[in-house]
Amino acid sequence: MSIKETCPGCDARTTDVAAAFAADEPCPNCGLSASAAHEIMTVRGSRADDAIKAQFEELRLRADRAERDREVLENVLADIYEVLKGWERYVDRETQKDWERGQRGH
Repeated sequence: MSIKETCPGCDARTTDVAAAFAADEPCPNCGLSASAAHEIMTVRGSRADDAIKAQFEELRLRADRAERDREVLENVLADIYEVLKGWERYVDRETQKDWERGQRGH
């Protein structure tokens, strides 16, 4: 019998979700991190008030999404930085060539 686990982010109940969370990896369906999922499941299992549980779950999901978005944006900015560094080298070479042409012309 296979072990299944439900993701609190997308409600998928599969062995893939169980395996991902056991390996501390995000949900293969929605990307919710294993740590966020475990926190949400812990709160669900406690005797917390339903309104507080729902509020916590929503905030934890939003925080996890924001963290993933931050990682994506960080990678995009790193790519942009690399492009700008290449452009700066190109501009420096062209400026040097223009300066040399100007020196020869005088």
